[in-house]
Amino acid sequence: MQVVEGQLFLGGISSAELAERFGTPLFVMEKEVVRERASRLRAAFDHDRVRLFYAGKANPNLRIWQLIGAQGFGIDCCSAGEVYLALRAGFAPGRISFTGTGLAEEEMRYLASTGVLVNVDAISQVERFGRVAPGSRIGIRINPNIGTGSHLSCTTGGSHSKLGIPIDYALDARDAAVRAGATIHALHVHTGSGGLDAGVMLGTARTVFELAERFAETLDCIDLGGGLGIPHEPDERPFELERYARGVLELLEGWNDSHARPLEVFVEPGQYLTCEAGWMLTRVVIVKPTPEGRTFAILDSNFNHYLGAALYKSYHEFHATNRMGAERSRRYDLVGNLCNTGDTFASDRPMPELAEGDLLGMVNAGAYGLSRSSNYNSRPIPPEVLVSEGKATLIRRRQTYEDLLSCQM
Repeated sequence: MQVVEGQLFLGGISSAELAERFGTPLFVMEKEVVRERASRLRAAFDHDRVRLFYAGKANPNLRIWQLIGAQGFGIDCCSAGEVYLALRAGFAPGRISFTGTGLAEEEMRYLASTGVLVNVDAISQVERFGRVAPGSRIGIRINPNIGTGSHLSCTTGGSHSKLGIPIDYALDARDAAVRAGATIHALHVHTGSGGLDAGVMLGTARTVFELAERFAETLDCIDLGGGLGIPHEPDERPFELERYARGVLELLEGWNDSHARPLEVFVEPGQYLTCEAGWMLTRVVIVKPTPEGRTFAILDSNFNHYLGAALYKSYHEFHATNRMGAERSRRYDLVGNLCNTGDTFASDRPMPELAEGDLLGMVNAGAYGLSRSSNYNSRPIPPEVLVSEGKATLIRRRQTYEDLLSCQM
């Protein structure tokens, strides 16, 4: 991102030019930001027994996956559909890590046929996978009764969470694997998305390494999941990546120095790689004042395109792209164009004075935007472009009205 004479440029192209060429709403991904984040992660976890995977659910565009794959990352999947897409994107099975919940036997058979690395998250799933794929090597997802995340709904550890095998039942899962003829070769943990406290995440890692002593005879891997957050609100501090990585490497080296069977560590960041690389460009369609003193700026986007703002009340900064740095002299409710009162991006937000037709840019839109998109109100899903060095490549076309009929009979 650059600002030139008050104008927002992305990947060397003015936001106004991108909006004119591709229309709005529009998702824009900056290639160099993704590469920089990938480089920082590689440098932090520079160890021959650490493997990095991108949590593909954050942005499921195959061109983004391939870009990240070219930086040495595998793909972390959480559905059979994501595994199918990862294989289509060119990832070898050994570079795909799968962790899911509530798997039907049909999904288990498909996963077993692909040869990807599979983690399951219930004792009954251990037994069922062993029957579906006799002699299989699987991982188990542990709930360490520790939760961290940007919102309760994004916190996937702790007693409220459906995900993972409670740590108190971990040895029962090991016994179930023996009965089913399966081998537990990996312990997986993921306690939430968007966490900014490296200390909490290191505490989780220590807990899993301690549990690993009970599985040492068969264990090859500790999978620490992802959840590495990025700051959204102005007063939030960045995640201490280097501190977290140092702590993880100390645990790994301590284990491998004291055990005959060495371990690998998997780390599976999602939004850390792509969230800050993405922008959503959207136009003001209506400026609507009310007698009570509120002013609504109704945009041509909505929660179909970025559900987090409505669902989790996630904070996203907005800029008037032709007045970057201008004084924010008015307050607006930035809302979407759905017939739904909850379709809100920001309330009482200071902005420069807005007029109908103004182009706005929403920051931190590169993760969990289009991946959660829908056709609610029968509205088409917007396109996505990848920008770098003054060039823009369309990597997802805009849906048409005809596309809305594609699955109807």
